Amino acid sequence: MNIRAVPLDTLRLQSTSTEEVEMYTTIALFLGALCAQTPAFAAPDLPSASAIMRGMKAALEPDRGFVRRVRITTSDGAGSRSIEAAQAYDTGGEHRRLLTVIRAPQDFRGNAVLIAERRRPESTMWVYVPEFRRVREIAGIDAYEQFLGTTFTLADIDLVHLHERYRVLRRDRFEGRDAYAVEERAPGLRGYYSRIVNWVDAETRLPIERRFYDAGGRLWKVETFRDLTVIDGVPTPITIVMEDVQAHTQSRMQLEDINYAAKLPVRLFDPAALGVVAADPTWDDVLLPGSLAAAP
Repeated sequence: MNIRAVPLDTLRLQSTSTEEVEMYTTIALFLGALCAQTPAFAAPDLPSASAIMRGMKAALEPDRGFVRRVRITTSDGAGSRSIEAAQAYDTGGEHRRLLTVIRAPQDFRGNAVLIAERRRPESTMWVYVPEFRRVREIAGIDAYEQFLGTTFTLADIDLVHLHERYRVLRRDRFEGRDAYAVEERAPGLRGYYSRIVNWVDAETRLPIERRFYDAGGRLWKVETFRDLTVIDGVPTPITIVMEDVQAHTQSRMQLEDINYAAKLPVRLFDPAALGVVAADPTWDDVLLPGSLAAAP
């Protein structure tokens, strides 16, 4: 088909008959009515970003306590090294609480971190370091210290904090799963990362991947959740990998001997007792596979 350009002046000189005007007017009205009656194409209805993130928190932090063994292996240019810890999670009382106690190697044994969720943007966090023989409350930027030389920070092992600065980017296939991409710009001190992009499984609401960006907007860390396993009826990712793409280091957290029916004594979650919690006899019972619910 040949298209010939017609000068604008020529178009202005051409006359249009009354019949042509009426015809064009009728067509325009018809098309306008047709467009008004035809729904516009739109993206499928999506849940709100806040609803997705509330679901992610509920999936990661079920309304039942648990105890588990944790092995963290860190790899960098110097080689690899591992630490073994015990973790206990409690939903009773006024606040949810997460306790991490290092059991091995001997050089790190006795280090402990206790996190208590509060009705405010930040958790309350206490750390015990045997070398200093005192319990220290962590606040502000100190929560982003590396956790015993791993790629995880103290904040990375914290509980999920909900706020209002989320937005849904899209729903798409990700790592073979139907998932939501939710961008997070954490307020206050949690803005240590300029933004976080969470890929959340549309079915389980568990995170598949979280991408952390530095203050300059560059990708800094990538956290992936792998090996989904149903334990005591709870879908649980038993491998969590945190990669620092800028420093070229990686830490792999392997969860073992998980039990969601564990009964743990209240004394384990006392900040004042962090200095002796590693030696508490409860651990010798609850860390044995098959006897996790036997604690007094």
